[in-house]
Amino acid sequence: MRNSIYVLEDKLVLKTKEEELESETLAADAVLAQTLITAVSPGTELAAYQGLPPLRPGKVYPRVVGYCNVARVLRTGADVGGFAAGDIILTFNSHRRYFISKASDIICKLDPDEDLKHAVTAYLYHLAYVALLESGARAGMKVAILGGGTLGYNACQLAAAMGLQVTLFSGQNYLAAELEEAGIGFFDKTGDAAAHAGAFDIVVSTSNAWNDWFLALQLLRYRGTLACLGFPGRGQEAPDTNPLDSRWFYDKQLTIKSVGYVYEGDIAAHDIRFNLRRNMAYLLDLIRKKRINPASIISKEVDATQLEELYQYLSDRGSRRFTGLLLWQ
Repeated sequence: MRNSIYVLEDKLVLKTKEEELESETLAADAVLAQTLITAVSPGTELAAYQGLPPLRPGKVYPRVVGYCNVARVLRTGADVGGFAAGDIILTFNSHRRYFISKASDIICKLDPDEDLKHAVTAYLYHLAYVALLESGARAGMKVAILGGGTLGYNACQLAAAMGLQVTLFSGQNYLAAELEEAGIGFFDKTGDAAAHAGAFDIVVSTSNAWNDWFLALQLLRYRGTLACLGFPGRGQEAPDTNPLDSRWFYDKQLTIKSVGYVYEGDIAAHDIRFNLRRNMAYLLDLIRKKRINPASIISKEVDATQLEELYQYLSDRGSRRFTGLLLWQ
């Protein structure tokens, strides 16, 4: 079986790797699947494509890209009981035409009649969902979201669906009207935010910029929580001011949390309520019930051969652009 896999060989060097996939002999616990749709995770994929500093030491390139994948099962191993040929599945496989996966690594089976273009985006909401859970958000709390990219925009949708009073702080002013129409506040973060100082119970920061870090500390109330989804200082010079200046961190007795990790194993809900599969099932349910709207974040759909063009399109932050889909079928 002739396979096509996207590989990022270096900064701005995206290649299609062609190889033979050995599919005749399938392990007993594995499935062979053909990709239907993949979605771009802009924060992760564009950072790698543009060559931003890595998050941890180690070899950066070459690397496969992508992890939002909807596929059709072609064949299953002898011991696979939960899936059959023809099933539509949601997985974390990269941008590739075919793959072999352990059945235990599949996130879930999808209804073939549901909107698969919406379902493939479900994980793009997951980090924001985990951030809100880990921050201790409760209905009625005031929450500020920093950063108007895909992650920040999705955090706004989720926060509103959870009954939170949410305001987006962003330089993407073109978002203001639509958010305010949805009952979500908007503030141009390049303006004077003094009137909002100390006004928020929680700040979810999706930004890497030091300016946004200091803004987050100012926005929080006494004993507030900063849930950090961004990577403060990534690709920037060190700030002139101490990022843990006592007038904010100590005087306010803030809680600062790095959020995003979730238990990925299968375990009973009475032991760990929020694990990856239950979280994803909940987010897919929100999508099906139209409580969150993936159509609002799908900015472009292209043929599977056009990933680099899609990256270049999504890199323009001067207009409303979030994620894009690769159509493999």
